Amino acid sequence: MSAAKCLFNARIFTEHSEIKRGWLRIRAGRIADFGTGEVTAEPGADHHDCAGLTLLPGFVDLHIHGAAGHEMMDATPTALQAIAKHCARYGVTSFLPTTWSASDEAIQRALDNLALVMGKGTGSSCILGAHIEGPFLNHEYAGAQERIQIRPIDMVAVERWLSEGNVRLLSLAPELPSAMRLIRSCRELGIATAAAHSAASYERMSVAIDAGLRQVTHTFNAMPQLHHRQPGLLGAALTMPELRCEIIADGIHVHPSVVRLLHALKGSDNVILISDSVRGAGLPEGSEYEQDGRRVRCEGGAARLIDGSLSGSLLTLDIALRNLQHFTGRPLAEVWQCASLIPARAIGMNDEIGSIVPGKRADLVLLSADGRVQETFVAGVSVYRSK
Repeated sequence: MSAAKCLFNARIFTEHSEIKRGWLRIRAGRIADFGTGEVTAEPGADHHDCAGLTLLPGFVDLHIHGAAGHEMMDATPTALQAIAKHCARYGVTSFLPTTWSASDEAIQRALDNLALVMGKGTGSSCILGAHIEGPFLNHEYAGAQERIQIRPIDMVAVERWLSEGNVRLLSLAPELPSAMRLIRSCRELGIATAAAHSAASYERMSVAIDAGLRQVTHTFNAMPQLHHRQPGLLGAALTMPELRCEIIADGIHVHPSVVRLLHALKGSDNVILISDSVRGAGLPEGSEYEQDGRRVRCEGGAARLIDGSLSGSLLTLDIALRNLQHFTGRPLAEVWQCASLIPARAIGMNDEIGSIVPGKRADLVLLSADGRVQETFVAGVSVYRSK
């Protein structure tokens, strides 16, 4: 890798402006500076003509179980490396591999494996830490989570998981006994918490916010529908300004008009695009595999159990961003941050990643005019280039 790199002739989006024809300089894996117009050649630097492509901060996926035939719960280095490579292909420069409801031992194995891979690096998209989703959920809203593994909060088990320092986000049902204690413990450790697979009341959500909860997992999915006299978790998500809302913007998990409604109510500052993708993401149409003894088939852009119920998504964040633009009618200048800055902010990493600012890590993605990934950079290194 050269001492410096300069990307020029790019359309650049920053937190505050759009540069229609600009340049960006990278040194030691970080953004050194950027500007508009012609760039002064720097001896010894690698100069990269972006040919008018759009340069954005790399996408940050806070909720991804798996892809390319692998999942976090496989608990192998090969699995996480394959997921990281898949992420880089679709513009995701950093991500949180996500668990699901399983035994304490299985979750611990997955976390131990994550620590091992984080220590060595993936060579592609960067693992920021883990997202624990389950097992502390509501049976009634389990979705595709295995109900037999859903159980009451066990502070001994969860404190062991959290003590290793690699957990960045924990999703739980706030109505469970000891939930407020767990949310407060996470806040003290700098770990974000989210309401998930839950039937929490509006009032319970207010208490959870006071305890430190700031996020809602895959909004609209695995929660009660909105009721005009009992607004519940969804009513809290849509109206409480403290809450950021994850959304699976594949047009399958949530109708496009409802995605538009969410964005209209919350704004780009409080919407987080996630993939929630599973093993089948990136596999050919019609692929099948076993999940906790259940058969899953990938077809029509979704992963479904044999009974037709959804079992995670096959979405990638580049498609999610294009969909958000299409569903809302809002310009890229307004919605790009839902894929990068807002998720980075949600886990307290926006000083390091998520936007184009001097000093931040040079995690970047080049997009074509139609929003397709042409090249992905992690810490200034090209980890994916379109053929």
